[in-house]
Amino acid sequence: EIGSPASSALLVAEAGRHEIGLVFEPALPDGAWVGARRGSGNFTLVMRGRSAHAGRDFDRGRNALLALIRALDKIARLTDTARGVTVNVARVGGGGPSNVIPDLAVGRFNVRLTEPSDVPPIRASLDRLAMETASELGCTAELSGDFAAPPKPMTEPLLKMHERVAQAAKRSGVSYRHRATGGVCDGNRIAAAGCPCVDTMGPVGGGMHSSSEWVELPSLEARARITLGVLVDFASEAES
Repeated sequence: EIGSPASSALLVAEAGRHEIGLVFEPALPDGAWVGARRGSGNFTLVMRGRSAHAGRDFDRGRNALLALIRALDKIARLTDTARGVTVNVARVGGGGPSNVIPDLAVGRFNVRLTEPSDVPPIRASLDRLAMETASELGCTAELSGDFAAPPKPMTEPLLKMHERVAQAAKRSGVSYRHRATGGVCDGNRIAAAGCPCVDTMGPVGGGMHSSSEWVELPSLEARARITLGVLVDFASEAES
């Protein structure tokens, strides 16, 4: 979910040259495929102020840590779960001795959203809130980061791809269903580049990124059969 920094550009370029995409992320623990995915962006906000003695020269100081906290609080209030927008403030660092006004503070946060049309206004709001808050406290702000994984809505081409997978699953005796998720993967980038992509063609499992991660071994064969069915169907249509 860090944005595939080494391969993202290659994936996007290849997606533009192909008609369908399959990504072998694991299925959901109950065997369901993932349909729509929310988009994700990771951001870093650096706030710079002016250090001063907290007793003798309090008025000369510009508290970067306070400015950062206020800015992150405002940014977190962009959360609107009804619209599928969430902000997670994940890390804050800065300050030192309690008698010194901190001149540097760094915060990191993640933004998730559901609608592609929300990306530009949310991004603009992040910039505005960071800069306005910094100015109010006499500080400067630098915001870096972006939405490396665009939202992946259930478009008509994607629905047709899922129908193709559902047919192959039925022939293999596997129950097909899909659900939306807040997680992201390379499928977000491939779909945004115009290539309809089903991105949970891998085995059934759960507990990802933990010591209790597991895989349902029989699902390896079942998912391989489904993949073969999808490819055969697509090849047959291309030849006809």
